[in-house]
Amino acid sequence: MKISAQTIMTKIEDELNQMKRALLQEDELKVREHARMVKGYCELLTNGDKTTDQIVIKKTSFPHEEKESSPENHNSLLDF
Repeated sequence: MKISAQTIMTKIEDELNQMKRALLQEDELKVREHARMVKGYCELLTNGDKTTDQIVIKKTSFPHEEKESSPENHNSLLDF
């Protein structure tokens, strides 16, 4: 799902307005909360395409070779 840049900018403006009110009220906790929200929205603008354009890698299983269980095949600890 893609969100338009205009929608994100509107959200950023809303958060900035709320942050300004929190600053006037000297509410440091609210200021930080709104700053984190602005940061998150900015990350959406800068990284938005990365999440939708990621390549999906499928796990591929390969058949394992079966070795005969004879003493000559167990020469090393690295032989499995």
